[in-house]
Amino acid sequence: MENLNGPVSNTNNSFNEMLFSPHFSPNDFIFVEMDKQLVNDFLNGNEICIRGYNSDEIVLCTPDETFCCKGIEVSNSLLILEDNGNLNEMELCEESTLISLELILCCAQASEEELINKLAELPVIELDGKFYWLSDEFILKLLERIAEAVDNNQNDEIALFTKEDLLQRISLKNAPMEAIDWLLNNFCDKKGGGKYSFNEQKVLRIYIENLLRSLPDKALNFADFELKINNTLPNGLYFKEEYLSGLGIIENSHFRGKVVNKLIATDLPLNLQERLSILFSKKSHWRKEEIQPYLLEYCLDPAKIEEFLMKNCKIVGSSSERFYVYKQLTF
Repeated sequence: MENLNGPVSNTNNSFNEMLFSPHFSPNDFIFVEMDKQLVNDFLNGNEICIRGYNSDEIVLCTPDETFCCKGIEVSNSLLILEDNGNLNEMELCEESTLISLELILCCAQASEEELINKLAELPVIELDGKFYWLSDEFILKLLERIAEAVDNNQNDEIALFTKEDLLQRISLKNAPMEAIDWLLNNFCDKKGGGKYSFNEQKVLRIYIENLLRSLPDKALNFADFELKINNTLPNGLYFKEEYLSGLGIIENSHFRGKVVNKLIATDLPLNLQERLSILFSKKSHWRKEEIQPYLLEYCLDPAKIEEFLMKNCKIVGSSSERFYVYKQLTF
C-alpha cells in the first residue's frame, strides 16, 4: 500500500480511504482487520490460517482457536494476506480419496486443536496417517463379534472381559486393532483389574436406532418392538424406555394400545422452523424431557432449553404437569 508509513489521521470529520498499490491486485489480496492479540501473535511468528472453500464464509484459525470474519466497509488496523484459495482447491482435487489431517485442515473451518478434539468424539480411527469413518453397520458387526467372544451364558449379568482375553477369542481380520480400541473406549466401561463391560446406554441406543431404521415408518406395537430388540442385544442387556430418547416416541393408541413411533433426531432438518413443524406434526403436546433431545443442536446448554421453549412454544396444562404446543415462529 502507498502513503501509509505513519499513523493515519482522522481529524475535522474527515476519513481516509486505503487502496491497493499497483503491485497488489485486489483479485489476489484482501484487507483483514484483526484483534490486537491476534496481530501480536502473528507478528511473533505464530501461524494464522484462512480455511475453507471459496464459497465458505471466511474464518481465521490459530493452532487452537477459530475466529469468524465478516465483510465490512470501514476498518481500523489491517494485515495484507495473499489469497491461495485457487491453489488449495487444485491440490484437493488431485489428492486421494483417503483423508488425512492435512486434507481436513485445508477445508474444515476450525483450528487444528479443535479439529483433533472433535475427531476424538466421532467414530473415526487413524491408520497410517489416514482417517477412516466407522459406519454404524461396522460398529454393530464388531459389537456382535465381541459379544459372541465374551459370552459367558449368564443372561442376568453383563459380561466382564479383559482386552487380552478378547484378542485371544476374536479374529482381527477386517477389524484393525485401532477399531477395537475405539470400540472399547466408546462402548465399554473400564472396571477394576483391567476388565471391561458393555456400556448399557451406548450399546442399547445403537441397537435401537439400527432396528428402528430397518422397520417401516409406522407405529410399532410396543411389546413386539421390545421383544425384537431384546432378542438382538448381547447377553445381560435389556431394553429400557429411557434409551428411546431422541430416537422414537412412545404413545398410547386407542386402537393398538402402547406403540413406538420412529423419530430420529439426526434425520430431522437443520432449519429450526421445519424441525419444529415436524416435531409437532408427530405429536401435538410435548413434555420438556421428551422434546429436549431434538433441540440440543440449537441449545447446547440443556439448562437453556426451558428459555428456548418459552420463546418458541405455548405452555398448556397445570403447574405440576406442563406441556408445550407449537406456535408460529416470528423472525
